Amino acid sequence: GEPPSVVMAVRLSQAALAEATVLLDGIAQLDASVRAADSALQPEIAAAAADLSAARKAAAEGRAGVASDELARAESLLESARREAAGARPNVLAALQQAQEANRLADAALVTVRETEAQRQREAAALTATSRRAASAYDRADHYIAGRRPAVGEEPRTRLREAQRHLDLSRSLEDIDVARATAEAQAAERLAQEALRLAQNEFEERTRRTGDDDRSATIRACRPA
Repeated sequence: GEPPSVVMAVRLSQAALAEATVLLDGIAQLDASVRAADSALQPEIAAAAADLSAARKAAAEGRAGVASDELARAESLLESARREAAGARPNVLAALQQAQEANRLADAALVTVRETEAQRQREAAALTATSRRAASAYDRADHYIAGRRPAVGEEPRTRLREAQRHLDLSRSLEDIDVARATAEAQAAERLAQEALRLAQNEFEERTRRTGDDDRSATIRACRPA
């Protein structure tokens, strides 16, 4: 039974109250976000600085995978976050976002460095294994040929000398070019194996011929005059 103007005023008041409630909830949420960002800001800045320092060190050591432009961007973001945090009226949300992005870029650089280091370690392990096999193959061929020198010709000896040359070259490249050092060690192993195979074939052929000659001489000696 109230006049229409009163009803309208009540409805407007209810709408305004609902909007105010939403606004107050938003302010409360923003306040909580700011407080959370404020407590997370300095640890995030410290983490970004540590990761960035590690990435810079990797770049200074010439380790592959560190992109200088990404590091420069991370440094710029970190400095901006520090300035924002130190301001008279700091925007902690913006500062936190910048520090997080700087940390992400530094983390990405470090991941690349770790992956590159792991690849280098795998390549170094492969080189070590190949070098050991090549040296072992060379020693076997060298001992075999040295013990049967009169029965082994020039070709196996040439292969063995080539194996030694590749093995020496591989050792000289170990700290310079791992991929090439591995290839040289593989060549040395292959040549040493070929030298051993050829030497064995020649020795067996020489032994067979000598045995045949001995048997023929024995037969001739046993024939009646």
